[in-house]
Amino acid sequence: TQLTDLNISSNNFTELPTEIGQLTQLTYLAISNNNLTELPREIGQLTQLTDLNISSNNFTELPTEIGQLTQLRYLRRENPSLVLTSEQSDWIYDLMINGCNI
Repeated sequence: TQLTDLNISSNNFTELPTEIGQLTQLTYLAISNNNLTELPREIGQLTQLTDLNISSNNFTELPTEIGQLTQLRYLRRENPSLVLTSEQSDWIYDLMINGCNI
């Protein structure tokens, strides 16, 4: 639970376990280049995240809990089929206003 950096990119994962939410000290999470179709709602418990890379997966939507990640400074989300809700678009806009690189 004290882990601060986690890179599990390029592993052909199809699912991220809900236990990811227990890693509350994470500041860096890279899960790019997998076959993920969704993020667990527990992603919102990672409130210390400053760098999140979710690019090159098969997401079509993100859980609303992702809006709890207000400390983000880097968000990589290149997913052609990803559709954001208006609430998530507002969240991303707020992150950008506060200096987050998206």
